Amino acid sequence: MGGKKMESAKSKAANAAAAKEEQASRAKEKEEAARRKAEARRQAEEEEAALSGGKKGKCKDTGGKVTRAEIESKKKEQEKQQAHAASARTTAARREVTEQDYSNVVDRQNVNREQGLVDASGMDAAVSAMEATTLAGSAKPETRKMAYSAFEEENMPILK
Repeated sequence: MGGKKMESAKSKAANAAAAKEEQASRAKEKEEAARRKAEARRQAEEEEAALSGGKKGKCKDTGGKVTRAEIESKKKEQEKQQAHAASARTTAARREVTEQDYSNVVDRQNVNREQGLVDASGMDAAVSAMEATTLAGSAKPETRKMAYSAFEEENMPILK
C-alpha cells in the first residue's frame, strides 16, 4: 500500500510539472503572438505615415472634405508641371544645328564601301574572297585582337 501512494504522488508531481511546462509554453506563444502583432501594427503605422507624407489630420484624395486652399495648391502644382513639360517639349523640338555642324555632316565622304571592297557575284567567289582575308578571320585570339586594335587606330580619328 505504501508503494502505491508513492507512485501516485510521483505521478501527480510529474503531471504537475508537465502542466507547468505546458502553461509556460502557452505563455511564450502568447508573448510571441503579442510581439508579432505589435510589430505588424508598427509596420502598418510606418507605411501609412510614408504614404500620407507624414501629414496627419489632412484629407486624403479618396474621400472627405477638401479645402479651397488645397484645391488651389494642387492647381498651381499641376500648372507648374505642365509649364515644365511644355518647355521641355519646345527645347526638344528646336534642336538647332549650326551651319558648321551641318556642313560637317553633309560634306563628309562616305567611306563605307571604299575600304576592303569585296566584289563577288557567286558563292564560290564569295568563299574565296573570305578566305583571302586571313587576318580578320583567324581562329587565334591574338590575331583577332591585333586586327581589332588596327581597326581602332584607323577609325577612331574618323569617329572623333
